[in-house]
Order: sequence, then structure tokens, then C-alpha cells
Amino acid sequence: RFKVDGTIALQSFIDIPAHTTIDGVGRSIHITGVRESHLLRVSGARGAYNVIVRNLSFRRGVSGDEQDACNLCKIDIVVNQGSRQILIENNSFQYCINKCIAIQGGIQEVTVSYNKFLNSYYAILVGLSDSMDRPQARFDGRIQVTIHHNLFSGIRRRQPRANRSLFVHLFNNLHDGWGNDSSADFAVGSTTGAQVLIENDIFIAPSLIKTAVVYTWPGSGISDGLI
Repeated sequence: RFKVDGTIALQSFIDIPAHTTIDGVGRSIHITGVRESHLLRVSGARGAYNVIVRNLSFRRGVSGDEQDACNLCKIDIVVNQGSRQILIENNSFQYCINKCIAIQGGIQEVTVSYNKFLNSYYAILVGLSDSMDRPQARFDGRIQVTIHHNLFSGIRRRQPRANRSLFVHLFNNLHDGWGNDSSADFAVGSTTGAQVLIENDIFIAPSLIKTAVVYTWPGSGISDGLI
């Protein structure tokens, strides 16, 4: 925990080992950093386990102009392959310049709850990126991510997007708008053998933009997921 309020400007990422809690409860803790580095990485030789990140504010940019989804820019929190029993709770993510959270494949028991995702291009990617040349794995129900009681507002895509043969459970989230000017924009996506269960989520559609609530990439050359 932290003894004083403050802003932590990172020049490189913090590697979080197993059995670690980072908790800003009772304080105002803002974490920012350079575009070329992640902020926090849940890691280890085979991933980390029993990690809690809560009550923190992550903010990279200062305006909506910086939410550019830059492919070379890094992510606020990365959960590496092999990690398990991870809780990301009651944090605020604003003006992420790539994804706010990336949860890679081969993970178990990851929960993302009571967070605010604001004014960013992407919110959450679960599973390996399309840019990673990995064969599609057989669906494994043990690879599970739970996303509940979160606010997504001003997020263009990926609230979340699930990718590559894993299971994601969403419930009691509020999705307040999505999309911008592209018909490819969407709120929740599932592809390449992923399975997504959505229960009791609220979707407030953008008034002037016709984009998908959920998307599974039919006919795109990317194998469909299930929602």
C-alpha cells in the first residue's frame, strides 16, 4: 500500500511476481509512463499467480487526441501466459494509447471487476493477438476470464475482444457507447474459437453510428467465435 498520494511516472514497466498485491486504497495514486513501455506486467518464468492490482488510476494521455491505438505503443497492464488467480479490481483506465489490459493465452482464473475504462480506443484483449503466428489451440474450458461490474465509456472497440480458444464470462457490465466512424467497430468481439457468455450487461448504443454490439467476424477469413 501507499503512504502518500501522488503520480508515478514510469520509464519502464514494473514486473509483478507471484503473491503480490498493489493496492492504492485510501490514497490517490496515478500511474503513467512513456508510450514505448508497458506499465505493469504480471510475469514470471511460467507466468505469475496470486496477484491483485486494485484502487489505482492509469492515464497515459491528456486528451482524446492521444487515443490512437498505436501498434508500437504499449499496454497499461499485461497478464502473461501461464498466469493464474489474478484480480484486477476497482481501477480507472483513461486515454490508453493501445489496449488498457491485455490478457494472453494459457491463463486461468483471471477476474477484471469494478473498473472504469474511459476514452480509449481499445479496452481489453483476451487471448493471443492476431499478429502472433500461433496455431489455433483446441478449446480449453479451463482457460477462463471473468469480467463483471465494469464501466466502459468512450471506448471504440474491445469491451472486450476474446481471441483463440478460451472462455470469457461477462456479467453486470455497462457499455456506454462504442464505435466512431468505422463499420468494423463493435462493443464485444469473439473470434478464432473463443467462447463468450454475456449475462445482464447493459448496452447503450451510440445514437448516430451504426456499428455492431457483438461481432464474430463472419466471412472474414478469421474463424468465428461464439457469443
